[in-house]
Amino acid sequence: MDHAFPFARWLNNDLWNLLPTKRYINANKSDRLPAKLRMQQSKDWILDWWEIAWSENKNVFFTQTSFALPRLGVNTDQFSDVF
Repeated sequence: MDHAFPFARWLNNDLWNLLPTKRYINANKSDRLPAKLRMQQSKDWILDWWEIAWSENKNVFFTQTSFALPRLGVNTDQFSDVF
């Protein structure tokens, strides 16, 4: 697992910020933010991961997003809105 937004830059272990990765990819990314193009290319993959990984913990997932990403609001319940 890796933090999409590096922990060294933002102390955040929320579910939405954790993504599976390969060890060498994580090591190469280090504490850099993911590139916009990489995020756009990975959108479907990330949304699929969130759906599979957190579908049974949606309340926790969306509560965490509403606190960490306040522009989403408390009524957000779509993974695509979080992305």
